[in-house]
Amino acid sequence: MSWNWQSQTCEARKRILVPGTICERPADASICNLTFSESTCQEIPNGNRDIKIGQGDTEAERRLELIVCTMVAGEEAIADVGGASVKVKLESVIRGKELYEMTDEEKLRLAAEHKERGTCLVMENRFDDAYKRFQKAIRILVFLGREEEPQASLFAAVCSNIVLCHLKSNRFDDAILAANKVLEKKPDNVKVLLRRALARQELRDFENAQQDLLDVLRLEPNNVLATSHLQDIKREISEQNVRYEDMVKKMFPFTASKAST
Repeated sequence: MSWNWQSQTCEARKRILVPGTICERPADASICNLTFSESTCQEIPNGNRDIKIGQGDTEAERRLELIVCTMVAGEEAIADVGGASVKVKLESVIRGKELYEMTDEEKLRLAAEHKERGTCLVMENRFDDAYKRFQKAIRILVFLGREEEPQASLFAAVCSNIVLCHLKSNRFDDAILAANKVLEKKPDNVKVLLRRALARQELRDFENAQQDLLDVLRLEPNNVLATSHLQDIKREISEQNVRYEDMVKKMFPFTASKAST
């Protein structure tokens, strides 16, 4: 089958069945009325409904949005969204405000909406989908002055959630980098200190993980999770020291025997 368009990764592509009329294509925040049929994708059921570009929360939905943004009103196409397909017709488009057209208040409200939706996805343990929402929030917030409130607190909260998503997805180096961005501005952020400690622990950077946990306990002496992980880390450091001493004895047996006499 030949395709009229495909994404760079080839995970989203379309074959035009019926050309549409020449008009403005959908963009971010556009509201598109779509009719779906012959769907083999669970996330995209058959029927007619409106979707708002930029609101997809699954890989299939995000790939579909890429395809829809290449369509014009009246166009009908087979959309391949990565292993599944659906026939889609773009019935109509209502143009939404693009980011550069929004006021600062509108940008802040949209960033907060992405953050709240990402938080809901975290609660569903959908950390990769949540991460995509938090990324959208960050991209909006970079256009605002992040040194002032309430942008600064929202930025810190979003970055904290990004740390969590990296941590839950075993991207420990990325978790530490994201945590550093928050802690540069807010060094007493307990939640981020704890998450950075956990990432460092996973990478066996016990000394720095221990320092993060000590900082957490300085700020919150009754933090149960920090206390538990600190005990684990102290045990790891102790065992690490024993292994090091054993290795030295094996490498330098003569020095070790002299030291014992």
